[in-house]
Amino acid sequence: MKRALSLVAMFGIALSPLLAENPAAQKPATPNAFSEGGGVNGNVLAIAVLPDGGVIVGGVFSSVCGVARRNIAKLNADGTLDRTAFEGPTSGVNGKIAALAVSPDGGVVAGGEFSDASGQPRSNLAKFRLDGSLDPSFSASGTTNGPVAAVSIQPDGRILVGGEFTQVGGQPRKNLARLMSDGTLDPAIGGTAGVTGAVRAVAASGALRAIAGGSFQVASTGNRGLFRE
Repeated sequence: MKRALSLVAMFGIALSPLLAENPAAQKPATPNAFSEGGGVNGNVLAIAVLPDGGVIVGGVFSSVCGVARRNIAKLNADGTLDRTAFEGPTSGVNGKIAALAVSPDGGVVAGGEFSDASGQPRSNLAKFRLDGSLDPSFSASGTTNGPVAAVSIQPDGRILVGGEFTQVGGQPRKNLARLMSDGTLDPAIGGTAGVTGAVRAVAASGALRAIAGGSFQVASTGNRGLFRE
C-alpha cells in the first residue's frame, strides 16, 4: 500500500474509493521519494513495474528528480531514482514513449514516436536492458514506419505491437504486428490485411492469441474497435 500511495504522489492517480473502504490505509504515510527533486518535469505516458518492485516510466520529459533523463527513467523499489540507469546525454530516446512492457528475460520494450535510442537509429520501437543500455540482441529490423501506441509481451516472449503504421521491418503490416523475442517479424500475424485504423491497445490472451483495440475496422470481418487473432 505504501508503494501505491507513492504512485499517487507522483502521478496523481486517485485512490480515494480504495482508501474509504480501508480505513487503515488512511494512516499518514512516511515521506515518499517519488517527490524527490520535483518528480518529472513533463508528462508520464507509460509505466512498467519490474519483478523486483522497481518501476520504468516513459513519456515526454527531460528530467526526473532533478536529474537529466531522455523520456525514460528507472526508479528503484523504494521510489528513489536509479541514477545509473538511462544516464547520459544519448541514453533513452529522442522522442515520445507511449508504451512500455517488461520481457521475460528482464528487458524493457519501449514504443512511441522516436528515431534514436541510446544514440542508435531506432524507429518507434526499441528494447533496453535494465541498466538503460540498448539491447544489442534485439533486431533493429523490428521497427515501424509510424507511431507505436501499444506494446504487450506474450508468455513465450513474442511481442505484440499496435499503432499507426503500414510497415514493420520493411514488411507490410497494417497497424498491428507481432515480433519474435529477438525483434524479428513474426509472419503468423498481420500481413497486408491487418486493421484499417489506429490500434491503441494490445494484450496477450494465452500463449498464442492476441487481442487489439482501437479506432479501426477489421479488414477480413468488418468488425470495429476490437480484434482477436
